[in-house]
Amino acid sequence: SCKQMITGEVSQGSARRFPFLMVGLFLLVMAFSFALTLSKNHNDAEDAVTFIHHVTEGESRNLFHPNHLIYNYVNRGFYALWQSLGFNGNAQWPMQVLNLIASLFTLAIMALIAWRLGLPRQQILLGLVLLVSCFGYWWYSVEVESYLLPLPFALFAWYQTLQFMNKAETYRLLMAALSIAVAMLVHLQWLVLPVALGAGLLVHWWRNRQKIDHWKMMVSLTLATALVAIVVVCSYLAAIFWAYPVTTLSGAMDWVNGSHHLIYRPPWSVLSPIKTVVGFLRSIWGGHFLFGFTALEEFFLKLFADKLLVEEIFLAKAIPLAIRWFCVVTSLLAAVIGLLTLFS
Repeated sequence: SCKQMITGEVSQGSARRFPFLMVGLFLLVMAFSFALTLSKNHNDAEDAVTFIHHVTEGESRNLFHPNHLIYNYVNRGFYALWQSLGFNGNAQWPMQVLNLIASLFTLAIMALIAWRLGLPRQQILLGLVLLVSCFGYWWYSVEVESYLLPLPFALFAWYQTLQFMNKAETYRLLMAALSIAVAMLVHLQWLVLPVALGAGLLVHWWRNRQKIDHWKMMVSLTLATALVAIVVVCSYLAAIFWAYPVTTLSGAMDWVNGSHHLIYRPPWSVLSPIKTVVGFLRSIWGGHFLFGFTALEEFFLKLFADKLLVEEIFLAKAIPLAIRWFCVVTSLLAAVIGLLTLFS
């Protein structure tokens, strides 16, 4: 069963000592490597310039945003700490250092999860190397962006959820809930995390329904859900009412939806679900080479009329035609192999 599998893996991991020396040395190497490659320009992360400006200025209404409520606010606090120690520059370095620290914590938690699942040291190290070898992970570890800071909290939520499945301790799920709330407050894209964790818990319940204490599980889930909702909603309301001249719940909803005059976010349209699917697929398969084909370029320009696609088109046009077609063929082959594997 799922529970027996998890229990066995955790027991196996618990019987061995955590590879502190290996993981510690790896983190030191990565800290040094990240520090050597901190971004000096932000042409590939347009938001970075805005983040740096807002955090440096510290104006309250610029420290909060519906999509990443407390990202600027947390960075402002970290920047203020640097200033108290005599730092006189703008917020760029402190914000990059905070991302670097978050990246190192992410790697440490990933190693902890792998160890708890009973993976040998070689596989733990291989997993860490593969993660830092990803361009996106390394880039956001050294850039001023809001995507990496929530990662340690998201991974910690997964870890505590697995521990709850294994030990059925309610406080584990409450710790996961608090971590989920923090991740969502730093970046709202982690709104999908409770769905993923809920699906995992549902599968766990179904496979172990004859042995699980249903009442305890329902109480734990209810408390955890309530904790996430209370922390997130209260944080949004506190930030809105404190930083903005908003005094009503309807005004707060307008702010969250991006339709308030003090904040702008593109409105929802009938194409939004399609764009969501496209965005999800692009997070797995970039597909930037498609912009190099004129017909597809025109299609994307119409589909994403509110987006500036100059960089994507310029880079795709620079790819030789033969390489673009090679990307098309290999992508189709990968899709066919994936479907055959899925349904075999």
